[in-house]
Formats: sequence, C-alpha cells, structure tokens
Amino acid sequence: MIFNNVIFGLSDILIKNHSAKKINYKYLSELVTFSKNNNISLYLVTGLKDEIGLKIIKKHKLDTFFKLENIFHVTDVYFQSLSDIDREIRSEKYKQDKNYLDDYFKIYFLTKIKPKLNTKKTLYVGHDLWSDAYYITEYTKVNVLLLKQFISFNNELYETDLKTINVINPSFSDFKEVLTKKRVFDYTKLKSFAKNYLLTKTIGKINLNLDYSKLYKKKVWWLNGN
Repeated sequence: MIFNNVIFGLSDILIKNHSAKKINYKYLSELVTFSKNNNISLYLVTGLKDEIGLKIIKKHKLDTFFKLENIFHVTDVYFQSLSDIDREIRSEKYKQDKNYLDDYFKIYFLTKIKPKLNTKKTLYVGHDLWSDAYYITEYTKVNVLLLKQFISFNNELYETDLKTINVINPSFSDFKEVLTKKRVFDYTKLKSFAKNYLLTKTIGKINLNLDYSKLYKKKVWWLNGN
C-alpha cells in the first residue's frame, strides 16, 4: 500500500458545517473493509472538545466506521499546552460557540499525540485549502487529499481550480486508486498561493524586493483566528 494510515477530519467531510451540500459517506463501508484487508489504519480527528465530539460521533453513527480508540477530540492536556494568549483566544471562542472547531488540533495530533503517524505514509482527508492543505503540508510530513464537493478556503466556498494538490470525489473507487497507485503530491503552487495571500492580508499588495519569509511564518496562525 502507498499509505498505511488515513486520517479524516470531521467538519464538511463527514458532517455538514459550513457547506450547504449534502454529505454522503456510504463509501466508508467499503473503505473500512478494504482497510482491514490491507492493514490500513483509519483515524478521525474532530477538533472539538471531547464531550461535544462524542455526541456528534454517536449522532451520526461514525463509530460504525472508526474505532473509538482511533477517534480523537480536543482535551484539557492539549489546551494547557498552548501559550497563554492562545488559551485566552480559544476561551473566547468557546464562550461564543461551544461547538468551536480548533483547526490547530490536527497539527498537535500529528506532532504530539501520534508522532509516529507524521510520515509520508499517512494521508489526511480534508476540505479546506488553508486550514487542512496548507497547515498540514507546511508543518508536518503528511500528504493531504481534499474532497472535491466541499473545497473551501478559510472555511468559505472556493471554486477556483488551483491545481495545487490532489482532489477526489468521495467515492471508494477514487480512494482505492489513491491508496494503491503512486501519484505526485506537489505543494509548490499551494505554498506560493498561501504566501501571496498572507502578504496581501498583512502588508497589502506591494511589489518590493524584500524577504518576507520570517514575517510570513509568524503570521500564519493569526490569519485563521488561532
């Protein structure tokens, strides 16, 4: 197999959140069977507090497809690992919305909770060019796959074809092809797009021969409100 581990996000992948389109995960039954037969581990990272995440898992019967020990929610241990300012920001977010989804948690999961999964043999399934594709490819070794119907940028509908990463339909045949056949995962254009977007947001549209790399690195998390 090309990949030993497949990690799913939750929002707009397995449950509807920002997307107005219907979520259909019937393909998961076939994917689960295929994974068992080929020693592929399936994980689900919700980004929600555990009590909220567990309710959603039960409501949508996602524990039918993912073992409970392979489903991960935001915990107090993670919360306490954050800097004072990040904890304060999240506390405000939770006051506004108890279902607040912490997009940074998946990076923590891959680097702290399950660092052994932080390899090119792991595939993350998401929908957002920024919080899924850019975050993960910039800060981990994991490859990313986006589901075509739900592509977004910073959680807003995004229909422009950047041709920067692999995008598939949520079907078993498409997943099987990704898991069994080699393909190129090239994020050069994605990173260039993200860097230009970041610079536009932080210092405006200017064209000077300056090195913004340090500023760019520092501002990445701020743009998504983390």
